[in-house]
Amino acid sequence: RMLTGLFGTAMTTASSRRELVYRRSCDGGVAIANKLALSRSKAGKSYLICKVVCAGLNPVDAKYLMGDKLPQWIDNIIGRRSVEGFGVGFDFAGIVEYAPEDCQYKVGDHVFGTTDIGTASVADTCYVPLHQVASKPESLTFAEAAALPLVGLTALQALKPHCVEGTSVLVIGASGGVGHVAMQVAKSLGAVVTAICGPREGMALVKSIGCASPQNIVDYVNDDVKESLLKIVSGDGDQKLFDICFDTVTSSNESDAAAGYPHLITKDGDLLSENGIYITIGGTCFSWIRAGVKRIIGLNLFPKNKELFWIRFPHSSRELLQLSKFANEKSLKPKVSREILFQDEAAIQAAMKDLLGRRVKGKLVVRVAPDPDI
Repeated sequence: RMLTGLFGTAMTTASSRRELVYRRSCDGGVAIANKLALSRSKAGKSYLICKVVCAGLNPVDAKYLMGDKLPQWIDNIIGRRSVEGFGVGFDFAGIVEYAPEDCQYKVGDHVFGTTDIGTASVADTCYVPLHQVASKPESLTFAEAAALPLVGLTALQALKPHCVEGTSVLVIGASGGVGHVAMQVAKSLGAVVTAICGPREGMALVKSIGCASPQNIVDYVNDDVKESLLKIVSGDGDQKLFDICFDTVTSSNESDAAAGYPHLITKDGDLLSENGIYITIGGTCFSWIRAGVKRIIGLNLFPKNKELFWIRFPHSSRELLQLSKFANEKSLKPKVSREILFQDEAAIQAAMKDLLGRRVKGKLVVRVAPDPDI
């Protein structure tokens, strides 16, 4: 049975909860399902149970968890079937409802972090591993905090090993979910940032964030990208060849790869520094195999100066704390472009299509419950 709450949502009874799940037969590939309430005994000593206030949506959620790790024909046949019924979402911000004894959290604490794969953050409540959670940044709303974990961890884990004070970082796709946060993380780490983004809304967002000076922002539609970048690296001032190119656009998808950024940036050796590195977060199946080998056994099979980055969720609490520190220092704030109410299944399904079509600037967030102070 379902009850109607004051917030206008359908609230579950004590023995059930709502959860967004993968369902191939539904528009957008997802649907809201009723599930059993979470069990404290199952949470045990390793998990929190949290009431979700907001949950973030990411392109990987719209790509059935696999992203571009499988060839499209295999993903269509096997990949999507393999996650049928799994929960949707990783990112969340919420309130602790159950905490094991002798852990640092207590009931009522405000936290943010990530759930285990396939267990759903887009839900009334969620299990959260203790090593994948941190106290919510006081400076961020629940919606902003829910938008941060996946994109923030991606940026921090990818950039920090290569980034020191004065490092020159080029961010491609700077107005997207990962890109706009990557700019802020890079600047917080002491980097000098250059951004490539689209016109109008994309340019406005990048300029509003203020991480790149106006002369270091390139409009990929109206500017000659290569000539603009050459002017930036050869101009007066502190700018130099790029030490890091962080490409959030390129993937195995034909439309994503059409811009040819890896070739454009690296072919002539006039944009990347001698020890510079070109990092992508999307690629072919073979590239993901190489990324997996590097991640699991530490063997780097990538060509010199190139890498496909694969995010790591386990044991990320310390990195979430660093992101929280940046946020509380006012140097990091994700842009929430749209909040979607959890009960509006059609709007969530449409949002999944928007994510697949790269029509989103900033981040999309699902509003599951009202902020506790409302």
